[in-house]
Parts: sequence; structure tokens; C-alpha cells
Amino acid sequence: MSGVQLLLIIGVGIAVSALARRRKLEPGMIIVVLAAAASFIPGVPRLELESELILAIVVPPLL
Repeated sequence: MSGVQLLLIIGVGIAVSALARRRKLEPGMIIVVLAAAASFIPGVPRLELESELILAIVVPPLL
């Protein structure tokens, strides 16, 4: 995954989160639903994240 793709994904996540908060919805749930829906779009390349990235970014907020 290139740096541009990562920045694009982060930017879309921030935009969706801000929009969800304005509409008084749960941002995390909206992001999960949109990500699940995007995974079923045909022709979208499969993105694989490195395990170190998951451990550094995803796990700490869960703790």
C-alpha cells in the first residue's frame, strides 16, 4: 500500500466521522458499515495491511 492510498483512506475516514457526528450518529458504526459495503464492490483491488501497522494504529485505542 502506498502512502497516497493510506492518506486517502485516513482522509475519507475523517470526513465520514465528521459527517456522522453532525448528523448525531455513531461514527465508528458508520465507518464499519461503509467499509463492509466497499468490500463487496467488484473490481476494487484488495488492500493488505502489514501486521505492524495494525499493532501500532488499531490496537492502542482499543486498550
